[in-house]
Amino acid sequence: MVPAPSRLEKRAFERGIVRVLTGVRSDVPALHGRAAEIGLITAALAAVGRGSGDTILVVGPRGSGRTALLADAVARAPEHGVTPLTELPATPMGEQPLLVALDDLHTRDGATLRALRRRPATAPILWLLASDPRPSSPDARATLAALAASGTELTLAPLPIDAMRAILRDLVGPFDDEVAALAERSGGDPGLLVGVVDALRDSLTTSGGVARLAGDRRPERMRGLVEARVEQLSPSARATLEVAATLPRRFRVGDLAQALRRPPAALWGPVAELTAAALLVDRDGPLEFRQAVLRDALAGAPPTAGRPVIPPAITEAYRRFDWEQTLTRLDAELTAAPDAGRGLPGAARALFYGGVGWAESALTEVRDRGDGERLWQKVRFRLLWDAGRLTEARAQPIPGLDPADPVDAAVLDAAGRLALRSGDRAGYERAVATAASSAATGHAAFGLVGAWLAALSADDPRRAVTLAATGELFTGIDLPAGVLFDPADQPRYVRLALAAGATREAALAVELAERRAERNPRFTLLAAAATHARGLLEDDPAGLLTAAALYRETSRRLDLAAAWEDAARRGADPARLDAAAALLEQAGVRRPRAAGSGQPLTAAERRVVELVVAGVTNREAAAQLRCSPHTVNARLRRAFAKLGVHSRVELLQLAADDEL
Repeated sequence: MVPAPSRLEKRAFERGIVRVLTGVRSDVPALHGRAAEIGLITAALAAVGRGSGDTILVVGPRGSGRTALLADAVARAPEHGVTPLTELPATPMGEQPLLVALDDLHTRDGATLRALRRRPATAPILWLLASDPRPSSPDARATLAALAASGTELTLAPLPIDAMRAILRDLVGPFDDEVAALAERSGGDPGLLVGVVDALRDSLTTSGGVARLAGDRRPERMRGLVEARVEQLSPSARATLEVAATLPRRFRVGDLAQALRRPPAALWGPVAELTAAALLVDRDGPLEFRQAVLRDALAGAPPTAGRPVIPPAITEAYRRFDWEQTLTRLDAELTAAPDAGRGLPGAARALFYGGVGWAESALTEVRDRGDGERLWQKVRFRLLWDAGRLTEARAQPIPGLDPADPVDAAVLDAAGRLALRSGDRAGYERAVATAASSAATGHAAFGLVGAWLAALSADDPRRAVTLAATGELFTGIDLPAGVLFDPADQPRYVRLALAAGATREAALAVELAERRAERNPRFTLLAAAATHARGLLEDDPAGLLTAAALYRETSRRLDLAAAWEDAARRGADPARLDAAAALLEQAGVRRPRAAGSGQPLTAAERRVVELVVAGVTNREAAAQLRCSPHTVNARLRRAFAKLGVHSRVELLQLAADDEL
């Protein structure tokens, strides 16, 4: 009967580095790249079996293979007549040869550490003890110093690349060059390589007997690895590491100081902590990440570094609605590397321009980017939508979308909205379905796009508000990662919330829109959207006309038309409806009525439609019309059929297009 695995053996098994069941040597694979360390420990076990005692202290950072080495020794001990223990014995040990293998000394309590300092020196015991090189407690530091002084200290260096490839082969079998990059970019850290492979397990496929990467490689899958590696760092060291990931592969302390806006002398402590933790390595002056996959994960890149990334300092500023800083950093990125203007940084700035109401300027800049390039075809399509140039957007080819790319989520968002504005129900439904499938296998931003597109055409306003609340785009302080936010969606959300009777949610969204606008006075679109949302909430035609005046300073034709229509329907100059209709026609808005019967609405149906457009619920309409909610619903359904719409939201859109 095989004994139950010990705590140490369980941990080794769970980490995937070795598999140990006491007494079953065939289940223990070779430890690649640690032949010298294994030889020293094996010789010590043999000596203990002959009656001698020894102490070996194994020191290495997390993932270096400490646990694997101890577990291997536990499995080898019986071969030398040595009984392995993975905790301190509770009774006197006598003369029986023992291996006492204790891992993670840096986390042990004071009683254990004191017992180790008083351990018997003459008994036939091999004290095989392992620790992180940076224990935080003074007691642990004192114990490690005493153990190193009285025994042998083994410091685990990074593994050579051939050992890392051998571990990778054990994990996945034969592999192609892209998978091989995982070993090369793990910096000689076997535990990290095991973690990376585990994080990407669902993305690994086998074709022709060779492991390949395919499918989901989103950086979120790597965040757990990052958190595990940085959880014990001081706050200043962690902040320094995150900024370091935004710098070139090799950088100096002066570069960090400039990025953090701190004097270089203030960074020597955090940098020393990071090098001691084997996260950064000093290349005779320049610094770089020891494990490139960690740098990729911090920067938001797939671990094979096959895709360029926007530095996280930029994406974080955007998420926090510090858009002035976002633009400043984007400009600095392009100034430092002018050729980047043709790549992802240039595309990011163009999309940012579109999102803040500067789409026409961005379209001017992208004219020379090469219409044949897939990235710029996508960017141009999104910018045409933002500018309200719908006829040109329909003619713009869109290459295939990548579920792992948040840029493509922004493109799909525009495609779905364009279909709604074109009366293309099938195209809209394809966009929603694509968003759902992409969210399941790719970037989370696709899920938010799908929820918002579904909200724009939901039959029930309350369900529309529930869908629109996904990701807290309109009620949360920060944006979710990877989302290209359209400020003009804020009044759209308020319109949906009011139609659903969700006044509290509408008021919260208005307040948040105003705070976002106040924080970013340079970007008129945010002020226009906040003023528009406030005008809808307070039913204020003057405020809506002010919003329209602000929209005129941006590239947003569709939103200008919506503000004019909202104002006219609340008592402002009716001529604004004609102006809005002309602007929408110029933009290329079209809503074919083939699905409608073409029959005119009855007076009762028109009255219900007018109440719904004004934001009244079925129950409230029934009270005003002195009929039952069932009657109101029946009249509304007949009106839907005559108008060729499928939901209240489409009815609101029809009213916004002045086609009732």
